[in-house]
Amino acid sequence: MNKEIKLVVKVNDPQKEASEKDFLAAPDSFFTRIVVQDVLELSTNVDILTTVSNKLRKGGTLVVEGVDALDLCRRIYNGSVSLEEASRNFLTRSHNLNAVATLRTFFAKREWPIKFAGLLEGRYFVEVVRP
Repeated sequence: MNKEIKLVVKVNDPQKEASEKDFLAAPDSFFTRIVVQDVLELSTNVDILTTVSNKLRKGGTLVVEGVDALDLCRRIYNGSVSLEEASRNFLTRSHNLNAVATLRTFFAKREWPIKFAGLLEGRYFVEVVRP
C-alpha cells in the first residue's frame, strides 16, 4: 500500500485514491501524507477526523478540504445561496458539519502545527503536520 493517499468519496484512480472502507483497513500511523476531500462531511462516522488523524504517522502531513458549513450558513442568510440549493447540494447529504475555525480548534487542542488554514469560495482548506 502506498504511504501517500487521497481519501475521496468516489474513487477514480485506485492507485492514488481510496474509499473510506479501504482506508480504514490500513494500520494506525501508516501514512506519510493523507489528503481528505469531502469525506469528513459525508462519512457516517462522527469521529472520522480522529480516525483519519490516527492513520497519519509522526511527521506526516494531513490536508483536509470540504464545504465550510459556517460560510454556507452566511451565504444562505445573505441570500447569495438559496436554502433549497444548499439543502439539495449539501445539507441533506452531510452527516458532519465542519468549518475552518472548528478544524483549527481541533488541531490546536492536539498541538499539531497548522501549516495553512483558509477559506476559498465556500470551501475550507487545512494542512497540518503530526508532531
